[in-house]
Amino acid sequence: MSGRVSYILAVILLLVAAWLRLWDFTTLPSGYYADEVINIRIAETARDGNIEVFYDLGSEGREGLYQIVLAFTTTMTGGGTLGYRLLSLWVNMIALAVVYAAGKRLFGNLAGLSAMALLTVSMWGNLLSRQITPHTMLPLWVSSAILLLSVALPIYKRRRKRGDNTLIAAFMGMLLGVGFYIHPAGLLILAFSSIFIIYMLLSGQPMSRRRLSYIGFAVLIIIIMGMPYLISSIRNPQLGGTDRLIGEKATLTLGAVFDGISAIGIRGDTNPLHNLPGRPLFEPVTLVLIIIGFLVALRDWRQPRFTLLLIATAVLSPAFLFSAHVPNFQNYAASLPVLALFFGIGVIALMEHIPSRVVIMGVVLLIMVNGAWTAQDLFTNWRNDPGVQTAYEHRLGQLAAYIDRTADDYPTIICGWTTSQNPTSPQLTDAQLISLMLNRRETNTIRYVDCYNALVFSNGGSSEQVIIPDPNNVPEAHPLIRRWLTSGEYITGDNLPPDGVLMLDERQELEALLGQLTDIATGTKVSYAPEAGGSSEVVYQTPITFGGNLTLLGYQLPDGMEYHAGDMLTIVTYWRTQGIVPPDLRLFTHVLSDPGASPPANTDILNLNPRYLRDRDVFIQVTYIPLPASLPVGQYQISLGGYQATSDLRLDVLDNGQTRGTRVFLQSPIRVQ
Repeated sequence: MSGRVSYILAVILLLVAAWLRLWDFTTLPSGYYADEVINIRIAETARDGNIEVFYDLGSEGREGLYQIVLAFTTTMTGGGTLGYRLLSLWVNMIALAVVYAAGKRLFGNLAGLSAMALLTVSMWGNLLSRQITPHTMLPLWVSSAILLLSVALPIYKRRRKRGDNTLIAAFMGMLLGVGFYIHPAGLLILAFSSIFIIYMLLSGQPMSRRRLSYIGFAVLIIIIMGMPYLISSIRNPQLGGTDRLIGEKATLTLGAVFDGISAIGIRGDTNPLHNLPGRPLFEPVTLVLIIIGFLVALRDWRQPRFTLLLIATAVLSPAFLFSAHVPNFQNYAASLPVLALFFGIGVIALMEHIPSRVVIMGVVLLIMVNGAWTAQDLFTNWRNDPGVQTAYEHRLGQLAAYIDRTADDYPTIICGWTTSQNPTSPQLTDAQLISLMLNRRETNTIRYVDCYNALVFSNGGSSEQVIIPDPNNVPEAHPLIRRWLTSGEYITGDNLPPDGVLMLDERQELEALLGQLTDIATGTKVSYAPEAGGSSEVVYQTPITFGGNLTLLGYQLPDGMEYHAGDMLTIVTYWRTQGIVPPDLRLFTHVLSDPGASPPANTDILNLNPRYLRDRDVFIQVTYIPLPASLPVGQYQISLGGYQATSDLRLDVLDNGQTRGTRVFLQSPIRVQ
């Protein structure tokens, strides 16, 4: 096979690989699994300037280079299921090209094409290109190390022009030094590369003084780049990665070895995150060819090109043969290029005994069958597997994809936001997870609300869609919030979860309610604070304007005016925005026996994300104030207001543009009996 034909076929394989990896790229899988969320959060931490050798996850550490690169790429591409996965896709595609180059250089055109074709149609290879994990970089790093070693060292006893190896040595040193910061397997990549270099030095292979200086240059770069990793490992040994290579406890048994080898072609990983449960890494025919290639390498072990693969196998294979959980396809990620190259050697070996045309036709048929098998399993069986859907938050992913399609057409309310959610919280809320899955920049049409104790009516109550991550939570909402939610109509569709999207168009009902609250005869009234010249005897009809583009439209006390000590006081307030409100807005509610005294009971809260509120939004806030059991009998006034959480700066109360303090008082006091 000529080099030109080999190159054309390699390009065709890359196109096939691109099709397999890009089809339904943003929705297959529909969401993220827990470990991907951790990597995304580390990337966002790195984007904020917190760069670490190891990121402390509490029970373990995690190298951060993949996440740092992810933060850089998503700065340009954006986040979501597209932006966060693009890095893995690019790395996976480059790895295919490098495997082809390494196989071609070491064993010829057909071996390189065979190895590349096998990884092109591999199920696990395709899943790696869709996962947000450092494991996706390991095939590229291993294949690049093999290629650079084959170029930098005299494997074929060929003479090279002076100076040709300088850049190669620099790349090799950087590659091996950077590998530490991706995954603990980087230590294994350095180990097999170092062992092979030592073998070449001791085997009597002709080495010029200049070539030795290149090797020394590469070693120097490795030492320089590896020092931060070494120092961090010494200072924080509990964060190191040696345990993560094969699991918390290695299984050194023949049964584990058999399971590890049989997973290549007989029965595979049962974890739906890594595989369609039970499917082998390849299939039996490929396993036979890999074994043939391995035996050929053993037979010709004195040739450096075979020695390189044998050393790589000896160093990398314990990660998947002796894992605490066998088989675990994540532990096979680093060995994928080596297995693929053995497959290429096996194909070449068959041609010594079987006509080449028959072998090539057989390999083409084998790859086509594997490709069709992978397409069926990936796009249908794996997608619909219940374990996959559960692990990847399928419902949330479907809702995020729906928002991507429709958020420009309808204002969108995403339920599930909580006041306690924080980027550093151990567990993200449903609303945060949906936000991470959205393939769009910030938009004026999306609001985040908890939908238990708050609800937003976009643009004064115009038609909007409410996203319900968990329909079981709707019955738990406050009755006034629940009444609005149950008045809408759920949308159904093939790509929508049941009871996931609720259409609301309550402009008339909202206008009627607000009309009652602001009616001069029957509406709600407030008084200004005494420190601003106000008096409980002088009341004003709502609406009352505050600074920060906020207006109080009215309030309700659904439980009446009579309470006992220890009861829960509930107040429902209605607000409207006249523009952008402070992004750290909070509302305070104080229960006071005397306007000048400290409140014996109070609550500061806002059950929605104020950052996303826009002009003419109306929102409902239900606030609960627990009355102390020791609260004396008597009358108590209730004051309301708003402030900025980061500065504690209160919003002014405005009367025709004039400041009237920073709080208002409800017209009637409550009574504690």
